[in-house]
Amino acid sequence: IISASFINQTEINFVTSGAISSYTIYENEQVIETVNVTSNETDFTYTLSKEANLTSSYQVEVTYATSESVRIKDVEINSLYSTDAFDSQFTYDGDDLGVTYTSTKSTFKVWSPVSSAIKLRIYESGTPKSIDATKGNDDSLKEVTMEKGEKGVWSVEVEGNLEGKYYTYTVYNGNYPNG
Repeated sequence: IISASFINQTEINFVTSGAISSYTIYENEQVIETVNVTSNETDFTYTLSKEANLTSSYQVEVTYATSESVRIKDVEINSLYSTDAFDSQFTYDGDDLGVTYTSTKSTFKVWSPVSSAIKLRIYESGTPKSIDATKGNDDSLKEVTMEKGEKGVWSVEVEGNLEGKYYTYTVYNGNYPNG
């Protein structure tokens, strides 16, 4: 599959490298529809029965006509970021993103409306072992899963004094890996 993307909130366009015998559209790994193809086309537009859910993941799976090989590709949603629907659902006008620190707790907030999960990792050292094996420390003191809230803001509150600690976020888009 050469490309797969939303044209607008109801249409998905995808282009294949050769003739296909069928394609299947998925939303969150659930089949929406399978379509049999009888032409040698390689450029397709599929129309959803309703507007795309901006927090869902979409995939297109094709079966090639000659080889019968099956390929699947995530549908790009970039074109939906500039829609009125995206703006109304996810515009966040708060001023509290990042870290709000006190000596007893810290609140971490990240705006990432289409992510499927975010993990916060807190470290003692800001130097990875790959940079300096003697000073570096790649072991996290704590790893916590953030909770998704209103307007696509992920947050978590961590108890304790985190002064001088370092942190990273691991952001998952699409399918969230177990573990």
